[in-house]
Amino acid sequence: MKNKWSGDVDLGDGSVERLHDDYMEQLSFIKNIGLKDHRSDDKITLDLSRVKHQLEESMTFLTNGLGAAKKLYEDSLKRSNAAEQTLFALAWEVDGYEKLKESNSTMTGTIEGLRKRVTGEEQRGNLAKDLADFRRDLQSYTKGLFGKKREAASHLLVFMISDELRNFKPYAIPVRVVAYRSITDDKVQELKEELKDAMKNIGMNVVGR
Repeated sequence: MKNKWSGDVDLGDGSVERLHDDYMEQLSFIKNIGLKDHRSDDKITLDLSRVKHQLEESMTFLTNGLGAAKKLYEDSLKRSNAAEQTLFALAWEVDGYEKLKESNSTMTGTIEGLRKRVTGEEQRGNLAKDLADFRRDLQSYTKGLFGKKREAASHLLVFMISDELRNFKPYAIPVRVVAYRSITDDKVQELKEELKDAMKNIGMNVVGR
């Protein structure tokens, strides 16, 4: 479904929703650079400064991510039993980070050129067209960046409840599904206690551990 995420690790702490909200807010900001009430030179200059700051912050994230991805790939290469499909996926991850870093550097340079044209330090030229191209490139970069910030789930933890006697069908019904990649015993216990509290809050008599 458009503008919806699925398949992410989601332990119910709201982190996926916050990341998605940040992503949608960023796309909305990008789409308005140089348009509507952001058309004035002052507004464009402020927006470009904001993007430059965001690029600097995301470069740190990408640098750290690239280092971790390279180490994982190199460690896998040293193992004689590493599957070819696994190595391919790890190499693709490294390549993804490298391309995002390259895009980051390119757009940082583009911002400086656009800023000089807006402020009159250089000839203005077809600024509207170049801002449109910049918005398109920035949207593509943002999609890739947030793709790296997301974590794909590999397993589902299903909580089910049943009547104590279990003498009618369905004997148990699923009430919560948690998508995860790895999870600790403490977290499972915490989720179980949350479920028990929710059941008690609606007047259910909870038995068992």
